[in-house]
Amino acid sequence: MSALVTAGTALAGPDGTAALVCGDPTSTEAVSAALVTRGCRLLENGATVDPGTLEVSGAEVVLLVVLTPQPDGTAVRPMSAGEAAYAVGSRATGLSEVDGGPLPALARFGRRVRGFALSSADPDAAAREVLRLWA
Repeated sequence: MSALVTAGTALAGPDGTAALVCGDPTSTEAVSAALVTRGCRLLENGATVDPGTLEVSGAEVVLLVVLTPQPDGTAVRPMSAGEAAYAVGSRATGLSEVDGGPLPALARFGRRVRGFALSSADPDAAAREVLRLWA
């Protein structure tokens, strides 16, 4: 089965699960760096997700965080399964090569992975929020 190659960054948490952080490259890099300083381990930039197991580098993806800029403060909104699937699909390449087609793989992702839209101007505040969501 071919993989879902995303424009996101995959990080492993203390419990061994993975979070996929997506957004503009600058925000994604800054929040990922802040997460690493808080004990997370960088798995992959341009994360390759196995569409069957939803794993990246052997860690199951349990959290999707889509970053959007915000001038001040931090806001979080849960995403529906459809929004999460769309967020990953719109940031993935090679979807036509996924065995069984991309829609079943994206639907599986949307059903199994908790997704959140996170808006923040502060990478440290965003990283704290990601860790709260991950817990």
